Amino acid sequence: MKRLIRSIKIIVIAVLILLIAQIFYFIYLSPTEEYPKDNYLENAQNKTALIVVAHDDDASFFAGTTAKLTKAGWDINFITFYSKQWRAEEYDIRKQEMREVADYLSFKNLWMHDLRIRHEINPNGKPWMPMEYKYYKEEFNVDSLYQLISTAILKSKPSVILMLDTVMGFYGHNDHTVVGQVTYNAAKNINDSNKIIERIYQYVWPPSYAEKVMGGKEVYEAAKKIYKIEGMPKPTVEIDISDYAAEKKKVLELHASQQRNLTKLFWAYSYYPAWLYFGIFNTEYFNLIEM
Repeated sequence: MKRLIRSIKIIVIAVLILLIAQIFYFIYLSPTEEYPKDNYLENAQNKTALIVVAHDDDASFFAGTTAKLTKAGWDINFITFYSKQWRAEEYDIRKQEMREVADYLSFKNLWMHDLRIRHEINPNGKPWMPMEYKYYKEEFNVDSLYQLISTAILKSKPSVILMLDTVMGFYGHNDHTVVGQVTYNAAKNINDSNKIIERIYQYVWPPSYAEKVMGGKEVYEAAKKIYKIEGMPKPTVEIDISDYAAEKKKVLELHASQQRNLTKLFWAYSYYPAWLYFGIFNTEYFNLIEM
């Protein structure tokens, strides 16, 4: 009996040491930089936002900010794209997961378009690997994207657009970058004739965090080399999401079919209480484009 009790104590101590070590690792990973606090969203007159992402789960990266806007009375509109080119077996389940996210965050409009972002995909290739911008027009359905995104802007009339960045699409995925660039061009052209959009919020990570999490990964390093950059655009504002930790974790979990990708960015998040994990990673960062 004494031996059993001793073994249990050893196991408990080992688990506690492991948990403490992981928490310290999270603290090590967390960004060291500080940026100006965003105050525009709290004071905006037109409380309408449009989220534009290539893939539905991309928006879960900044779900804390989205939840914050929802709680503040904003109308949230969302546009994303689907096809059966890649992992066709996930087509239906992803749409259902996105509907659940939209219900959870009380979106005003959810536009899920069936569109091949890229004309063709090599089933044995790596479609997420970056390519030079000059090939985008011939490789991607830029015109269709432009039309659909422009329509979403004109229908929702947002003061704010939230998306991934136009330079490397967060970590280098072509689809992200193409959709970001098309969205910016559509917003700029619409604003030239009838100013609607005030700001574009591009979700990014501070350099210290990006390098610790993504440094050395094939797609990220390839993007830096191809685009001749040091990384994604640097943040210009930060948003505290401490009060929306539970909502962010829930949104990440609702994209159940995409955990293989999400857990690479938000490592081990599902094993910890939201208040703890997103108490450490309690800030979302954006590079602002003022329109």
